[in-house]
Amino acid sequence: MGHDLTFRTLLAVGLGLVAAAGNLIGGYFVVHREWPRKFLQYFLALGAGYMLAVAFVEVIPESVRLSGESALLFVLIGYFIVHLFEHTLAPHFHFGEETHTEEVSHQHARTDERVGGDDDSYFF
Repeated sequence: MGHDLTFRTLLAVGLGLVAAAGNLIGGYFVVHREWPRKFLQYFLALGAGYMLAVAFVEVIPESVRLSGESALLFVLIGYFIVHLFEHTLAPHFHFGEETHTEEVSHQHARTDERVGGDDDSYFF
């Protein structure tokens, strides 16, 4: 039994490191190349759609199966915590209707987004 738990823990850590490496590599390509805005919008839409599909088709149903109806309350609480963090404690820039050109036109805004803009990957 202990061997199975150790294997699953190491597998989770390993897959987490692979995901983190994917974020770093993807961020490198986005920052070090001038992408047309249309491509960035498509990449963001693809990534967001994939994350939503995985959450609604795999993660939430499995959580309900393992924990019962109370899992939905935790999904809702997690959703609110993410929004509390992103919109009050650590606001960051978005592409689209929330873009403020006077704030992102400075060089330091681009550096800030490069350094700390990937906080979404910690929650999803």
